[in-house]
Amino acid sequence: PAMRAYFAAHVERFATPEQISFTHVFLDRDSRGDRLSADAQTLLGELRATAVSDADGLGDAPPIRPSHEGTTKREVARQFGRTFAERLFELPAGSWQGPIESGFGLHLVLIRTRTPSRDPAFEHVAFEIRSDYLENRRRELRSAVFLEMRRNYAIEIPGPDQGHRQ
Repeated sequence: PAMRAYFAAHVERFATPEQISFTHVFLDRDSRGDRLSADAQTLLGELRATAVSDADGLGDAPPIRPSHEGTTKREVARQFGRTFAERLFELPAGSWQGPIESGFGLHLVLIRTRTPSRDPAFEHVAFEIRSDYLENRRRELRSAVFLEMRRNYAIEIPGPDQGHRQ
């Protein structure tokens, strides 16, 4: 019962995070200079008009592979940056979007599939729940012991006029 209650209170820790599969077309800030934004808008229009889902050869050579399968926001943030990941996961699936800025330049993206976050069944994560529950209990007990010790002892710190004698 205690572990089921713990699971219910912390189900988000055990959830499978949202995942997306996406393709991006990269536009390099350094090589495009002042044309970067205009080039991004032109290419976005072309991608939307032709409904191209395979964008090989378009844009500039990407610093990160152009196609990603079943990736989480955390994984995207690690590769492209947190701001890029936040923006990417807000976009709808099925059409070219952007541009989204990263530290590398601008990206036009097509989210092909989106798998929503799922809460697992207790039985599927029972081992992880037990481990997490026991570690949490250890922390609580350790904290309680330290609090009790602080109540039973007075700590005195000498003032500046009570320095060491030589």
